[in-house]
Amino acid sequence: MMLGELIFSDADPVMTPAVASQGTKVTIMVDVTQESGTSPSLVVALLTKNRDQSTWTTAGSVTLTTTTAGSIDAMILEQICLQYTMGGTNSWMRVFTYDPIWGN
Repeated sequence: MMLGELIFSDADPVMTPAVASQGTKVTIMVDVTQESGTSPSLVVALLTKNRDQSTWTTAGSVTLTTTTAGSIDAMILEQICLQYTMGGTNSWMRVFTYDPIWGN
């Protein structure tokens, strides 16, 4: 499954639903296919926590500023989610996030 998002700079950060981890490591691939506006930049943060915790911890992140691809490789806990934060003036990006690649 692939998640597609259109993210605007004047919006709050976008978070995906929590997903149960299937290993102790994960690789997340992100692909920006379109961008527009003044100085667009997108920070994709991989957040992780155990089920009994209420606070997310940043396990890794990647910053994308053009139509390019990036990845995050990180050690994780029991759950993960992604947070997308868009910067720039009147900017937007179309982003595709691919299925996690799990590892131990």
